[in-house]
Amino acid sequence: MAQPLLRVPGFAIYLIARFLVGLTLRALVLAVSFHVYELTNDPIALGYVGLAMFLPVVGLGLVAGDLLDRFNRASMLIISSLLGTACALGFFFITIGGTTAIWPFYVLIALFGVSFTFARPAMPALVPQLVGSAELTRGIAMASSTSQMATMLGPPVAGALLIAGPEAAYAVTAFFSFIAAVFWLTLRPQAGSDIPARSEQSMRRRIADGLRIVFRTPLILGCMSLDLFAMLLGSVVALLPIFARDILMVGPFGLGLLRAAPAVGATLMAIALSRFMAPRPAGAIMLGSVACFGVAIVVFGLSTNIVLSLAALAVSGSFDMLSNVLRNTVVQLSAPNAIRGRVNAVNQLFISGSNELGDFRAGVSAGLLGTIPAVMVGAIGTIAVAAAWAVVFPSLRKLDRVSDVRDQTGE
Repeated sequence: MAQPLLRVPGFAIYLIARFLVGLTLRALVLAVSFHVYELTNDPIALGYVGLAMFLPVVGLGLVAGDLLDRFNRASMLIISSLLGTACALGFFFITIGGTTAIWPFYVLIALFGVSFTFARPAMPALVPQLVGSAELTRGIAMASSTSQMATMLGPPVAGALLIAGPEAAYAVTAFFSFIAAVFWLTLRPQAGSDIPARSEQSMRRRIADGLRIVFRTPLILGCMSLDLFAMLLGSVVALLPIFARDILMVGPFGLGLLRAAPAVGATLMAIALSRFMAPRPAGAIMLGSVACFGVAIVVFGLSTNIVLSLAALAVSGSFDMLSNVLRNTVVQLSAPNAIRGRVNAVNQLFISGSNELGDFRAGVSAGLLGTIPAVMVGAIGTIAVAAAWAVVFPSLRKLDRVSDVRDQTGE
């Protein structure tokens, strides 16, 4: 009988810290988006928030992956959480100072993006070190459910705090981020037990090797690019303030509910996956889940009823989680620990491209086409991506069991 994962040394601490990191991210980004839209009334300004979060990933993402393969990953997470604390406090002080200029918000959210450039690849790279390969699918599912619980709770918390003012949201998120740093500090000894040996190669060569491994391994590339293009086209997160205020007319607390709805569906799916064996055939289910995600976004875009909108977002979150757990399990099992930081950095670059750059795409599309047309075009594009990837990546389509995946890199 499998060992209960919460009894694995360090794993419970990891889950708590990861929850707090997710809570900080979701609450702070929602508060900043709502605040910026209140100041500008411009959908494109929301897109720039996503762009500011994405640019640090482009500039530093691969460097972060290299550092994660050379130094203690929990230590990197401590630094990341402390930087996140500083950014949240920065938002707090410029808000109580009464600034109405927008550029300080973009500067601070970009710095916040720097902190997550290191956190995002570090957190999944720690899971195999803590639970081992035999329990990796369950470990990833449990870790993902923890993140989704934070995603579910963060927006309503932020929405409630925004009623008292954005400064309240910023102060509370600063506290969350600081406590996360304390938990990462507690985890550091356990997480440091399996750090790869230092390489004598130059950083440029190590980064190039990481990119080469990803792009020469069809199974890894197929998983990563599927997420990139599907979410780049299908993401509606940046547009939720517009739906909350102008279409559904539910205010800031309703915005929190809309932002949390995908996490509700994702959490339920992740809990189910953490209790049962990975579904099969894994590749077909992964591709089908992306198509179903797109269908759910179509329903959301056409809805003018808050209940239907919440339900559609919850369904989209459940299918996104199913695809995400399968994708991440394949990526982690396909790469050995010695290069896992770099592979995860590329993966997170793809994910950030799909999320933050997807927010930018959504905001600009809404400004040019209108909000509803922007949602519909993106959702239909997501369905088309799922169909195309079934043809372009036959190894992904034919994948049966994720447990059968072994090192695909030859490293």
